[in-house]
Amino acid sequence: MAKRYGISDETVRKWRKRGERAEAYQGNAKRSEIRETLGDYDAYLQSLNMVITVARFDGVGRGRITQLINKSNQFNLTTRRRQEAEVAEIEASPDYLGLQFRLADTFGDNGMISVVILCLKEAEATIDTWRMSCRVLERGGEQAILNEIVRAASARGS
Repeated sequence: MAKRYGISDETVRKWRKRGERAEAYQGNAKRSEIRETLGDYDAYLQSLNMVITVARFDGVGRGRITQLINKSNQFNLTTRRRQEAEVAEIEASPDYLGLQFRLADTFGDNGMISVVILCLKEAEATIDTWRMSCRVLERGGEQAILNEIVRAASARGS
């Protein structure tokens, strides 16, 4: 339908992204306002009603997973980068567990905020890759994600 008016699909996608970005900026402004109003950081975090969801790597998230791995430097202790084809191999491999984390709160969906790749060998699980978006640091997500890494490793007997 967009092409009927001489507007390419790519232009429509860019407009949508700009709209999403504007919503994110508005959400961040509201978060800052609440943080200043409450004064107490723990009360601020509680007021956000944050929900972190976790899922295995999948084809739907693969592009964003690859982007986080290659563009984020938070928690990047190895400087290891991966291409989308490598992420697809990790999805299918019994030797790896790829986890993607999303964060939503009172002011909106922050989208995918972290990816973790665990290397699974015998009775060990090693963190191969852990990246987080800087947009959400210091909101407790780091600890929640670490808890999930431990849970996932324990569930397989590591």
